[in-house]
Amino acid sequence: MTLRILLRTVLQLLLALTCSQAMAGDFKTEYAIFEDIDGNMTLEQVMQASFVPAKKVISLGFQRSTLWVKLRVDNPDNLKQLVLSILPATLDEVTLFQMPEAMQADDGMPLLQRIVRLDAKPGTSILLLRVSSNSPLLVAPAIMSDREAEQAKSTRDMMLG
Repeated sequence: MTLRILLRTVLQLLLALTCSQAMAGDFKTEYAIFEDIDGNMTLEQVMQASFVPAKKVISLGFQRSTLWVKLRVDNPDNLKQLVLSILPATLDEVTLFQMPEAMQADDGMPLLQRIVRLDAKPGTSILLLRVSSNSPLLVAPAIMSDREAEQAKSTRDMMLG
């Protein structure tokens, strides 16, 4: 059973990486991470922290710390909505913070579902994800258009059944 879960998670991550690379489309996303060792930092403290550049798939192994993932998204003028997909689904806690241009954060939203539709505004948007897990800390966030999200879902459904 554990091997089956592991294989399914690896396949989901490979599909997410493949789909996100194939769908780099009209916008650009930059990834950066910050590790909150104690998991006690406030949003204001984290916003002042030094994030380091990261790849699309972030793997830190077993960690007791909380991982903050910053997604800087440059939106084209023609997209009205973007889709945030977070894999794998085995993460214990994921909270989303959307940052308007003035860097005032709205309240964090715990993500019970790992696919979230976001209103897109032209220009640069900052998304912060607060991630914690008792399993290996592996996260692959992807930003895509509605059309690309539907294509990725179709691909996953065909592969995973």
